[in-house]
Amino acid sequence: MSNQDTRTVAEQEYLEDAIAYLEDDGVIDQKERRLLDRTRQKLGLSEEQAKRLEEEARKLIENSMQGELTSEEAEYLDDVRVYLEDDGVIDEKERRLLERVRQKLGISEERAKELEEKLLASYEGSANTDKEAVQIKKMDDYYDAAYESDIDKVMAKAQNGDPEAIVVASIMYLYGWNVEKNENLAFDMLFELAKNTQFPPALVLLGDIFEDHDEPEKALKCYRSAADQNYADGLMNLGRCYWYGIGCNVDGLKGVQLLEKSLGMGADDANYWLGMGYYFGGNEIKANGALAFKYFSAACEYGIAYAMKYLGHCYYLGFGTNENKDKAREYYLEAVKRGIKDAVIAYAFVDCASMKIWGREGIENAMFENAHKNYIHDSQINQDDILALYDDTIIAASGKKGFVITNKFELFSSKSPGEKYNIRNLSYNDISRLVPWEAKEPLKIVRNRIIENK
Repeated sequence: MSNQDTRTVAEQEYLEDAIAYLEDDGVIDQKERRLLDRTRQKLGLSEEQAKRLEEEARKLIENSMQGELTSEEAEYLDDVRVYLEDDGVIDEKERRLLERVRQKLGISEERAKELEEKLLASYEGSANTDKEAVQIKKMDDYYDAAYESDIDKVMAKAQNGDPEAIVVASIMYLYGWNVEKNENLAFDMLFELAKNTQFPPALVLLGDIFEDHDEPEKALKCYRSAADQNYADGLMNLGRCYWYGIGCNVDGLKGVQLLEKSLGMGADDANYWLGMGYYFGGNEIKANGALAFKYFSAACEYGIAYAMKYLGHCYYLGFGTNENKDKAREYYLEAVKRGIKDAVIAYAFVDCASMKIWGREGIENAMFENAHKNYIHDSQINQDDILALYDDTIIAASGKKGFVITNKFELFSSKSPGEKYNIRNLSYNDISRLVPWEAKEPLKIVRNRIIENK
């Protein structure tokens, strides 16, 4: 159901007038305000209705503008936004930095000025609505509501044009929570809502869907549109895009700035992404154990399972904190309970200091190629399918010692080349036969933990 279908004739007329006044310079001046107020009274609309329609007009114009931008122009505007966020002005230092970006992206001075003026007008015109935009529910709240709601009651509200109900219903259909799963219906509902209203939570969900379906440019556009409305989850996902280069060029500094801003506005998951940035480093950001530990700790307080695994790593390695194997084991086990498969491996091998157990992040191409050549050569798995790979680094080239565990908990062993085994079905004797002696006891722990959590 489109938003236009639910507007009255009077609301549609007022919206069209508001768009006409905003299109030239992005603001409604005093004369235009008087004319619009007369129109409002003539049409019998309340001030609250008029305010809502004007905000909708701004979003429609902004969305139209986004569609006209090149990728370089969109990237330039993202930098401008970052500099405007603290005090609404661009100082001399920021202007010099922006000038470098402009030249690097090949944008003319005239076009850069035009883009900035439109953005500034948008900031001024929407200044009174920023606080309201921030107060839209967080994505976690919509997911919680979707998990607990009755689909018939939610759909009754959605069919009356309630944007929050449409988002909740879409999540329910997307994941099959309390209703038969229907991803196409979920997408159609979100797309229609986002197209007609630019409702930030709908844009974020659409971005997630596009990202899952390997359409990063579309995902980036959705996240950016949500971020433009000062929506915390939109800012967080836009920051994540810049950190990882999802639909855009990698820019670690910009990514961290956006993530930090989103965190200050209540996007709790940003703790995890900031922790990842400082844990691994790169992209102009130096690895920093103290900051990684700080952000992972905060993320764990919000129950973010992957953060528990990485906080376990921090304790295990003494990265940003004192080395503490007991604490490492504690957080690995918490991650296991929440379904993080590779934390099973970390939990089991935490006391095996003599072993080289490489998790997904640490597997080198040469190690994988050696294992594939020597004992998993008949399989169709690739490097991304691996939870853990063990090979003694001194004799790895011979392929005579080692094993691989996949994300389906399949075991490939150098002692039985070309064969695969489901860890759940292995007896203790099988384990003793298939893996090096120092891995037998830890792998038994893995087997038991997998069976307990299946």
